[in-house]
Amino acid sequence: FLGASITALTPLYTSLAMQYLSAGYDLKFSIARGCGSISYALCCIVLGYVVDYQGVEMTLILQIAMLVISIIIIITFRTCPAPKGGRKEYSKPNSTWHVLVNNRGYSFFLLASVLLFVGNNMTTSFLVDVVTKLGGTNTDVGYCQFVLAAIEFPMALLFIRMKKRAGTLNIMRICAVFILIKIMGILLAPNIPVLIGVHAFQMLGAGLYWSGSVYYVNENVSGKDKIKGQSLMAIFSTGVGSGVGSLISGWVSQRYNIDVLVMTGAVCAS
Repeated sequence: FLGASITALTPLYTSLAMQYLSAGYDLKFSIARGCGSISYALCCIVLGYVVDYQGVEMTLILQIAMLVISIIIIITFRTCPAPKGGRKEYSKPNSTWHVLVNNRGYSFFLLASVLLFVGNNMTTSFLVDVVTKLGGTNTDVGYCQFVLAAIEFPMALLFIRMKKRAGTLNIMRICAVFILIKIMGILLAPNIPVLIGVHAFQMLGAGLYWSGSVYYVNENVSGKDKIKGQSLMAIFSTGVGSGVGSLISGWVSQRYNIDVLVMTGAVCAS
């Protein structure tokens, strides 16, 4: 229940942002997403120390506190901001099947997202095992996660400029390539400093995905289906992709070793 609730936050926030954009507000979504990455990065450093010195149970207490604060903030939001020039009447969105069948490019994008997140999940969920193999500690895991998240912020600031020059589809292609490079770097890293540095590839990998995928959906799904399109994106990536990745990861790590696990992730992402 806790995992499902947290996973549901991503499409909730994205859908709220898309409603503000559709209503004509000048919302810089990529910058907002970058601020989220920075807060995540800082939490990773703090939680690395917390786990080492206070125990992993303390992270749940901190998580509950942050979720309560988030709920209070969300309650203060408007249900739906009024568009400039008056409120629009929104037509009922189509079924999920209709959205998938009539948006072939979008459907292939969802399939690619599943495969990318299956591969990516095999390195992020079991990163602690990679760090342990190289002689690191939970604090080192925190450093890896810090770089992973903090490096997304510069790209968030530059995303709109990149989008104008390269186009959203090309940005998504670049993202897929660098996710694979990051996974291969984790597989080949000989020590902790190199492993931490490898996570900088996140800037052009998942760092591009989080903002780029939102704009891709907004550009390729019809107006009344945009919110459903954003929800499906979250379901297929962090839901199906990460879920399947976790199942495969558990099975592979139990029968083989962490190197085989990361290599399997690279095959999926490629």
